[in-house]
Amino acid sequence: MTHYCVLCIEDCPYSLSLLQLALKPFERKFTLLYASNAEQVQQHIQFLNDTDAELALLMASQSLYHDSSQRLSELSRNAPNCRKILSCDPNQLQNLVVAINEGRLDHCFTYPLHAENTHTVIKKELTEFIISQSKIDWLSYGSVLNSQKIMRAYIEKRIHAYRDDFIRDYHSISDDELSEKVCTELDDFFTEHNKDNTIRSYSTSHLLTKEGQANQFLWFILDGQVALYKQDEYGKRREVVRHGKGGIIGGMSFVTGEKSFSTALTLSPTKVIKLSKSTFTKVMQSNNALLPLFTNLLLRHFNRRLQRSIETKLQLEHTLESLKAAQSRLVENEKMVVLGQLVAGVAHELNNPISAILRSSDTLIHEITRDTEYFNPVSKRLSKAVLERALVANPLPTAILRKKSNAISHLVPSKQHAKMVIMMGLESDIAQLSQHDQCSTILSELEHYYTAGTTIRSINVCSSRIAEMVKSLKSYARADDESVKKVDIHEGIEDTLVIFENHLKNVEVERNYHNIEPILCRPNALQQVWTNLVSNAIDAMDNKAMDNEAKLTIHTQKLKDTIEVTVEDNGQGIEASQLDHIFKLNFTTKKQGDFGLGIGLSVCHQIVRQHHGSINVKSEIGKGTQMIVRLPFTP
Repeated sequence: MTHYCVLCIEDCPYSLSLLQLALKPFERKFTLLYASNAEQVQQHIQFLNDTDAELALLMASQSLYHDSSQRLSELSRNAPNCRKILSCDPNQLQNLVVAINEGRLDHCFTYPLHAENTHTVIKKELTEFIISQSKIDWLSYGSVLNSQKIMRAYIEKRIHAYRDDFIRDYHSISDDELSEKVCTELDDFFTEHNKDNTIRSYSTSHLLTKEGQANQFLWFILDGQVALYKQDEYGKRREVVRHGKGGIIGGMSFVTGEKSFSTALTLSPTKVIKLSKSTFTKVMQSNNALLPLFTNLLLRHFNRRLQRSIETKLQLEHTLESLKAAQSRLVENEKMVVLGQLVAGVAHELNNPISAILRSSDTLIHEITRDTEYFNPVSKRLSKAVLERALVANPLPTAILRKKSNAISHLVPSKQHAKMVIMMGLESDIAQLSQHDQCSTILSELEHYYTAGTTIRSINVCSSRIAEMVKSLKSYARADDESVKKVDIHEGIEDTLVIFENHLKNVEVERNYHNIEPILCRPNALQQVWTNLVSNAIDAMDNKAMDNEAKLTIHTQKLKDTIEVTVEDNGQGIEASQLDHIFKLNFTTKKQGDFGLGIGLSVCHQIVRQHHGSINVKSEIGKGTQMIVRLPFTP
């Protein structure tokens, strides 16, 4: 007799026959019981109690009981999962809605019954009952019930079971213990089913995976040792990690389908389980307990790999920080060495403006102490204009001065007087001065104001010159931790040329500046670039400077979203074989005995890259070198 029963209580012969017809397909899996009165119902209930059969579905007509829904609950007291269906007249349906909402009923039929609808509802309710029974084989009922729903419920049940296995307390056992469990299960399985020669033994140096190639297999190490190797940027193979018993080889590429990350070689005679994807699927389907074990082992394998990567990354970051700190100290030392050399030249250069200031101060004292009270009224009237022009006017080129003075020499007592008129800017007053009988005296008195003005201007120029030199040195020596600022790029170039002015005395400097808006950059860092490039250019032109043939050209231009600065010399040039190495640290083209640590261009390259720019070189032996710096234009 079937373990589950269906009890149908109906006193209407027509309805009873229709229900029997609807229930007929289910008799292969369920015992069908029918009753038309209370006595027969009691007999069937006693039968269920005596045989320990379980009631799966209880169907009754409301005409038999005053409170049918309550009565159904009492009859199914010993079968809590039993489904309950009540049949009633349409005008009684409203009273049963409350019972359905409260869960005392699962469905309600209305008279007259329809065979097709009745069969469908019974099938649905019996399906719900079966999938509520967790300890039976649901799939065996698929032939008479809703097979699709049963299959979905079965799959979901298995997923829940796997999930429960996955979150089981595997964390309480070690990696070795978990590996031992998996290997033991696999070894036992393939000892009996080793048709495909899955358990294999390899000699030393046997290749399992190859870096960059596809991998279709998964290896479990039963005994022995395997090393993973990774090829570095120079093509040298380096060992990454070793795996012993319980280790997994090829896990990532096997699961994801990606190419192998590393090359795996056996280091000793090694026994492995070699699984293809089809064999792996077969094993996992045959042994349900193995899948959660394997999954946990694989997750641990990936987690350990991730941990190693994180630890390696942290070590590399620490090493990189140490290297950056060492490089910063080295760069700063290089700056100070260059600065020491530059200071000597700048100190010599400072002597010229200082001497000029001292001479000018003597001249100014002499002119100030001169008594001007009895000067000619014409001189007094023109004195202010002459003094103001002298304070700002630049000296005229000799050729222009000679041409202009010759043109008015017939109007004044001498050619020297004519030059004085032109230098003091008195061309507009020449007609009045030439007719004055004291013309020579007036010009001599006005020369006093002109000399005082040019002397003051000379002091200002020399003072500004000294300030520029000091500012340039301070900028170069300043620390590198500066913020980004908006500046005119030409200012830094000019400051650099000021620093090297003593070294450029015999060098023709050509400035070819285009109009470029101020850009966002680290100006002090860029000045270090210009300083290194100009210094290298000067050294390259050393021989030509002695013959006054050296030429330094600095060209700037804007190209769309890029600024290009070219520092060009006509020096000895760089060998083609050396061009690819000049930006490397500690590489220098300077001769032994000359100053050259091989740091300057490496620093330039680093600074330009920090500005998201580029630096390139073009050179030809005997003709010179071009250093081309390109920076993004960020206004």
